[in-house]
Amino acid sequence: MSISMTVFAGLAASMSAFSALAPHAVAPSAPVSATPATTGRITTADELLTRLETADQGLRTLTADIQYVRVFGMMGDRQTRTGSLAFMDERTDAQKTEQNAAPPRAAQAEGDDPAIEAPATLTTTTTVLPPARRFAVRFNTVQVGSREERSNETYVFDGSVLAHTEPERRQVTRYEIPQGDQARDPLKLGEGPLPLPIAQKREDILERFDVTLLDANDDLEGEDDKETQSLQQFVAGSYQLKLVPKPEFADQMDASEIRLWYKPVEIKSPTSEKPAASDTSTQRLLPRMAQTRNKRDDVAMVRLINVKVNPQIDPSVLSVDAVPTGFEIIRRQLAAPNSR
Repeated sequence: MSISMTVFAGLAASMSAFSALAPHAVAPSAPVSATPATTGRITTADELLTRLETADQGLRTLTADIQYVRVFGMMGDRQTRTGSLAFMDERTDAQKTEQNAAPPRAAQAEGDDPAIEAPATLTTTTTVLPPARRFAVRFNTVQVGSREERSNETYVFDGSVLAHTEPERRQVTRYEIPQGDQARDPLKLGEGPLPLPIAQKREDILERFDVTLLDANDDLEGEDDKETQSLQQFVAGSYQLKLVPKPEFADQMDASEIRLWYKPVEIKSPTSEKPAASDTSTQRLLPRMAQTRNKRDDVAMVRLINVKVNPQIDPSVLSVDAVPTGFEIIRRQLAAPNSR
C-alpha cells in the first residue's frame, strides 16, 4: 500500500501500532549547545512561538520512532503506520538565525511536465547542496483494520529533491522542489507532506494562522476511552498549539486545522568528558505529537517516540540517489497542497 502526498500534515515534520505507548526519552549522544533560556511556565501562544523559533539552536540531528495514524472522515476507515524518522540540519546556529530573519529567495525555475523514465536512462550524481534541513521517514508496518503487513515505503528529502519509494508498486517518485515565487518548503507547516515543527518562524505562523495556546488534553480524543487515556498520558506535560488557517490563506492549504504538542525536556550539557556535579542542563522544547484535520474531515496524527537529540546518522540514510534495480522512476514537481 502507498501513502498519498497528503498523508502528513502537521509534524514534521517533522514521525507501530502500540498497544501501550512507549515512554518519551531524550538521549543526546553528543554535547548540545546551550539554548536560549526556556525556563518558566509558558502562558501565551506568542510566548511559545517565540521560544520555538530558537528551539533548534545547537540541534544538528534528531531521530525518533514514528507512529502515523490516519482516520478517513467519510468512511471512518483507520490506517496505522509505524517506522522511523531521521532529521539533519546542516546549518550553523548563525545561519538559522539569519534565515529566520530574512530567508533568501532563489531564481525561479521552469516547471516541467511529469515524466516517466526507465531506470536505465536515469543518471544520478551526488551533488554538494548548500546547508539545508534533510529528513528520511521509513515505514516498516502498515495496519488497515485488523490486518497488519510489512512495509518498506520511504520518504527522503535531501534539501532539493523529495524521493518517495513504493516497493509494492516498484516505483520511485522524485519530486523536484520549485524555486523562486513557486518555492515550497516540505518542512513548512501547511505546505509539505512532512512538515517538522522545528524552527518554525513566529512571524510566518502568525501571518498565516490564527493561533491559540491550549491545555495538553483540550479536545484530545481517541477512538475509545482507552485510546483517549493513552493519548493524554502521551502528551502529559506538553504545550498544545492550535493553528487555524486565516481566510486569505485557507485555499493554499489542505489542512483546516493543525494541532501541535511540544514538551519541555531537560538535556544535560557536560562541562567535561566525565559527568560531574558541575555539569549544566538546558531545557529544550521538543516536538511530541501533531494532529491535522483536512477539508474532507480526515484526521492524521503523528507521534514521535524515543526522541534522541544529536545522534550520529549515516549520510546514506538521507540520500535520494539510491534506486532499487528494476524500479520505474517518475519525475514531478512538488505541487501546491490544494492541487494534490
